[in-house]
Amino acid sequence: MNYEDPKNNIEALTLALRLAVNAPTREKSEAALKIANEICGWLEVDEVEAVKAKIEKENPDFKGLSTFTYGETEH
Repeated sequence: MNYEDPKNNIEALTLALRLAVNAPTREKSEAALKIANEICGWLEVDEVEAVKAKIEKENPDFKGLSTFTYGETEH
C-alpha cells in the first residue's frame, strides 16, 4: 500500500488505523494501535469516532478495532 504523509491529526489517526489493519503481524498492528491511541489525545471524541467508523467501513472483516479504546484527555 502507498501511504502519504498526514497533513493533520485526523489524517494521522486515519493512517495509524490503516496501518494497524494492514500490518503483517499482530505485534505491528498493536504498535500502530498504540500510536493511534496517542493521536486520539489531540482530537475530539466525535472526530475519533468518525475516523474509526470510516476505517471499519473500509475493512468490515477486521476485528482489531473492537479492542481499540482510547481515553479522553484534556486538550
